[in-house]
Amino acid sequence: MDDVESANERHAAISSWLNTMKRASLDASTKKSQHNKKQRTEESNSNSLHCDDYEEMNKSSSDTEEIGVPHSSQETKRKLANRKYAKASYLRKKKLIEDLKRNVASLKGENRNLKEEQGAIKSQIKYWRNQMNMNGLFPSSDDFNSPKHHET
Repeated sequence: MDDVESANERHAAISSWLNTMKRASLDASTKKSQHNKKQRTEESNSNSLHCDDYEEMNKSSSDTEEIGVPHSSQETKRKLANRKYAKASYLRKKKLIEDLKRNVASLKGENRNLKEEQGAIKSQIKYWRNQMNMNGLFPSSDDFNSPKHHET
């Protein structure tokens, strides 16, 4: 009986660990997302300040130049940086998902093995109980409650 309880405890521990890992993964991805959003906001604010400074310098240096040209260059740089960031973010997410899929597959296999082991243990217990009952070695539930059983 201890083997079945032990297998059940291992199964419960593995299930608990799996749920903890899922929550940790979700927490980590949420924190990364919040951090990345904050970083993008800071970069956007920084870029807008640089654009404003550049326009101010442009106004004072020459009234004949078109102000949109430097802004266009800044905008192009920002778009390229955003594309690069988006691709890196996509690759990180793809890797994370692949890692999680591998973990799920591994844990499903382990769970299947534990269930098979538990089934085998239950079968052995049933077999040995039957053997003991046939030989009169396994006391019935009434025998456990008798005063004779408690004497040692």
